[in-house]
Amino acid sequence: MNQKLLDNDPDYHKITSSELISFKTYLPKIQNSFSIIKKHFIGKIKTYIYVVNNREIRSLPVAIQNRHFMHLCGVKYTKGASGFVKDLKNNCSGSSSC
Repeated sequence: MNQKLLDNDPDYHKITSSELISFKTYLPKIQNSFSIIKKHFIGKIKTYIYVVNNREIRSLPVAIQNRHFMHLCGVKYTKGASGFVKDLKNNCSGSSSC
């Protein structure tokens, strides 16, 4: 993702050093969560069943992809959703060497 676009996005701010420390603290939990999501949801179709007006049963098939995981975490990553997953798999934690 282009840094200039992010800088102009009112919902974005560059991660601070204290936020990065916090993120690194939670990184093992995020990686574990990704493993669970990958095992049970990614590449599979899950069907959401719901009722409309207490009468009609409907279903909605949902297919989750790797790139959706970043959004589930509530982060915006400068390398994009695919880069977020790639860096998680490579055990990168936001350092410049990744």
